[in-house]
Amino acid sequence: MLNLIHLADDSGRSVSVRILGRAQPGILTGHDFLDAEIVVTAGENLGATFPVTLLPEDLEDWEETLARLEAGEPTRWLDSGRTPSVEFDSPTTGALLVSVRDEPATGAAVTVR
Repeated sequence: MLNLIHLADDSGRSVSVRILGRAQPGILTGHDFLDAEIVVTAGENLGATFPVTLLPEDLEDWEETLARLEAGEPTRWLDSGRTPSVEFDSPTTGALLVSVRDEPATGAAVTVR
């Protein structure tokens, strides 16, 4: 397991994107797809996990997302509509807001400051 993203605060709230491994090891078609999960925690007993399959273009989009964040722009990653998405915003307070929206499957949305 490898954390692609891990954002946490001092109160136990966090958002992580964990790479679990190749989606279809040993099979040439799909060998570059990655099984992953988006994990949101808000304390010891509150959490949600959203399974995701990442494509090579998702990782390229992640690079663009990082560039937008560095420029201070709000941005959204994994916004193809096939997976949960992750939104990043930095309001005038300077705090980073991260929202995970699972529109394709459950309709759930979780925001962590």
